[in-house]
Amino acid sequence: MNKPVLVTAFYPDLISKFKNQTFVIHSKRAEEIRDIYNTITDHNGLFCIDLALNDVLSTLSFDESLEGIPIYLSCKGMGNFRDFLKIKSVLSRLNIKIFFPADAPGNFTEVKILSSLGIKSGIILSPLNNWDLVNDLMVYSVYSKAHHAPIEPFQYAMEHYDPLQLLNLGSLYFNNPAQFLHLDRDENIAISHEKLIRGEFIGKGAGTIKEIHKNPAYLAAVQSWQEYFMKTDGCAYCKSWRVCLGEYYDHSGKNPGCEAFFSDLMDTSENYKKIKQNGR
Repeated sequence: MNKPVLVTAFYPDLISKFKNQTFVIHSKRAEEIRDIYNTITDHNGLFCIDLALNDVLSTLSFDESLEGIPIYLSCKGMGNFRDFLKIKSVLSRLNIKIFFPADAPGNFTEVKILSSLGIKSGIILSPLNNWDLVNDLMVYSVYSKAHHAPIEPFQYAMEHYDPLQLLNLGSLYFNNPAQFLHLDRDENIAISHEKLIRGEFIGKGAGTIKEIHKNPAYLAAVQSWQEYFMKTDGCAYCKSWRVCLGEYYDHSGKNPGCEAFFSDLMDTSENYKKIKQNGR
């Protein structure tokens, strides 16, 4: 079993207790990126800095000295295009992936713009997406002949799809207990950020992490996808459950378009895999 990546906020006192561990660090302050990088890389590895800012991209500023530091930036959208162009050259040199929420229709066009300018980007999926817009963006990401940077979650799906395995898109958002564990300042461990906030812990401390593969609550979480087959509706009868795992089903019944999209995603991933195998 691979060692899990630890996801936590920037707590230097907590981080100092670990060595040879890989971290994702949540942050809401761009100005602490350099401090995070220096603190982590003293004795540990950095998967990325998960930078969540309640602003539009055009109002932000980044320093060229951050080049090489892996950053996942989530913000509201692009903002003013002219102001964005002022920071475009710096963004192009950074190891950054920019995510916009999918609940604003205009963000789909703005993700295409970022991609066309060579900047890695993506959308943050939820059960309430406009699935037609998501599908259109997938078609652009996978089939467009124009030069463009990868767009998530489609790039992840194309690279990791296996018709004989489950595909957990939650890994993109650090929400897959088979790969990520979440810690608070007191070393409490949870299988997701949401469960960490709610106090639904599965253990505590570095010792628990070393033996996590023996933890009953952890093992139950990793196999939780099997619960859908105990039900008589919803995901139990969806042919594309293997690439959704029930995470994007709208249980209110108001937005059932996830099945059609994930079916298309499976077909597109399969076609992409065949093209790669044939060297085209």
